[in-house]
Formats: sequence, C-alpha cells, structure tokens
Amino acid sequence: MEPKHGLFRHHDHRNDGVGVRDETSRAATPFSYGSGHMNPARALDPGLVYDTTTHDYLNFICSMRPTNTQGLLPVSLPLPLEELWTVLSCVFRGTDSNPFKCSKDDNHPKDLNYPSISAPCLPSSGSFTVKRRVRNVGGGAASYTVSITQPPGVMVTVNPSTLSFDGENPEEEKHFKVTFQVHDPVEAANHVFGGIEWSDGKNHHVWSPIVATTKCG
Repeated sequence: MEPKHGLFRHHDHRNDGVGVRDETSRAATPFSYGSGHMNPARALDPGLVYDTTTHDYLNFICSMRPTNTQGLLPVSLPLPLEELWTVLSCVFRGTDSNPFKCSKDDNHPKDLNYPSISAPCLPSSGSFTVKRRVRNVGGGAASYTVSITQPPGVMVTVNPSTLSFDGENPEEEKHFKVTFQVHDPVEAANHVFGGIEWSDGKNHHVWSPIVATTKCG
C-alpha cells in the first residue's frame, strides 16, 4: 500500500475544475500520483533527503523474520527477497569476508527510511509510530519546522517538530518519529491520505505523503 514517491500521473490533462482523476476517472490519490510533479531544477537543491542505505535495506529484510535468533539471513523468504539479500549483502560486505548480520536493534518493516509513510492496520485505540531520519544537504546551518496535513479520521503528530542542523558536518542527520492515533474508526476504515512537510521557511519544502487505514493485509 506504499504510495509511489515522486511520480505524477493522471487520467488526462484537461483543466475541467473537477480535480485530478485516475485511469478509471475516479478522484486520484497518492496511489496514483505519488508526491506530485517533479521539478528537476529544485531537485538539484532539495534541502533534506531521506538517505536510505544498503544497511537499511538489509535490516528491512531482517525485519521480515523478527524471530530469527542467529542474526544471519532469515530463512524461507520469498525468492525475490532472497535474491535481493544476496546482492545487497555482497555490496555491503565489499572486500570484507564477514557476512552481514542482522542488527540487534528492534527492526520493523514500517521503519525503512523511505520518504513516503504507510500506516496500515492502525489500532482503534492506542497509537502507531514509525521512525524516519533526514540528512541536511542544503549546505550550512538550517532549521526545519514540520507542518502536517492530517488524514481524515486520524491524528498525526511528529516529534520533534523542529530539526536544527549546525552545518558543520555535511553528513549530519536528524531522527524523528511520526505517531498515528485513530479518532474516527469509520473514516479510517478506508485508506485515508495526508502528509508532512519540512520547511526551512525559505526555499526548501520537503514533502512526504502519508497513507493510513485500520485495515490489515
């Protein structure tokens, strides 16, 4: 149910005042158009990036089998994941003969550091939290504040709501958490959409689409 990040497509280009539609002429969602139009010029200076590494993808595969106790390749994975594991572990290992071992940290598929955010199977009470991190590639010190477009029926909070970079380390990253709480189970029973945007108040606006639902599977 992951929305496609950074793509934009719709049924036609007519400006008929009814909003963007998908190929079936229904109202389009991030499942159809992702994060919106890509601006090549602004893409050269994004400000923040969700830098997903080979290590992240390997731990993502590890998280498919959280009961694995050996710290090695989880067994009985679907063939595409086993093939991906082989390729990524070779890239990660390089000239090191030691095989990659799954992190001892608490890994979850939902925490893969991907720009778009999916929150399936939301509990009707309690909360659901995902983790993300961003790197400052805008150059120099910067402070980003988040704004939230709330999905219908779901309350989204981001902690911290401001990310401050000192600009001294070009590899500097900041971590944050996005928490979901259902306040209208009827609305949230369908896929609902929103997003978060990090802005430095100047030229950088970093958008991440959100899709949430209480449905499982």
